Amino acid sequence: MNHLDYQNLTATDRLHLYWFTKVVKSNNKGYDEFQPTQSVIDEYNQYLDRWQNEHKDKLGAPVYWDKSRKNETAYFKKQLTTGHKFEEWVNAKFKAKKCDLGFFTDEQGQFHGENKQGVEIKRDAKFAETGNVYIEYNERLTSDGKWVNSGILKRDNTKFWIIGTEDKYVIFEKNKLKEIYESLVKNGDNQSYHRVHERAHDTSRGFLIKGNAVYQNALTDNIDELIDYIQEKQYYGFSSRNLYKYFHGSRGCRSIASQPNEKLITFKTPYQAKMQGYKQCRYCLYQ
Repeated sequence: MNHLDYQNLTATDRLHLYWFTKVVKSNNKGYDEFQPTQSVIDEYNQYLDRWQNEHKDKLGAPVYWDKSRKNETAYFKKQLTTGHKFEEWVNAKFKAKKCDLGFFTDEQGQFHGENKQGVEIKRDAKFAETGNVYIEYNERLTSDGKWVNSGILKRDNTKFWIIGTEDKYVIFEKNKLKEIYESLVKNGDNQSYHRVHERAHDTSRGFLIKGNAVYQNALTDNIDELIDYIQEKQYYGFSSRNLYKYFHGSRGCRSIASQPNEKLITFKTPYQAKMQGYKQCRYCLYQ
């Protein structure tokens, strides 16, 4: 919320000032009788500064859609609030790289996905404790409600999943998660992946990716690398008779400029190159 400028008041600004005098200053005048003054504007701006400072931790509160409010529980609201803070943190990371996530801000928009970039953001505090990641594919509002597709089975624009917390997170491609789900349906559970039914509230079904399998299937564990990938940056791996293996952030790097394309391996992120044993090139800077 921005300060008002008494030299450039809009009709909306005038309405804000009217309700400020009516609610905060208990002015009983009607709107037609209300006359903005410079002193009122100064008081409004000072009040705005105090209010924002006192409520800075709540400025990014999530929206509860009216359609489902009767079904919301204290647990649901707590999860929504902590999840929203993680979303704000991720959004700040994108803004720092001058990349707009483009969050959908109405209920209808969120039927298409969470944001225009197709990035689903899921806060999962247990990831830091267990090293396992929970992937949802069914949900219901109450323990006796009807199961519907959600998460990776929801039909929307999602392409990437960021899962974890500000301190520890991992990023998957949605298609990779769907591959794991389809393998579970076809072949059953195994040591790396198994289906689970959330017991505490009985409103979610999904599967666990366990231990090392988390990192083996991840796109990256770095938001900056995800942004580079969204912006179609590529990385090139080259090995010489398996004596050394390096990846490069530019096709024009002097180490690989003369190499034919068939001798190079393309990686989506530096993370994936490192997972396959490649080291960062000593000559080119990819950041």
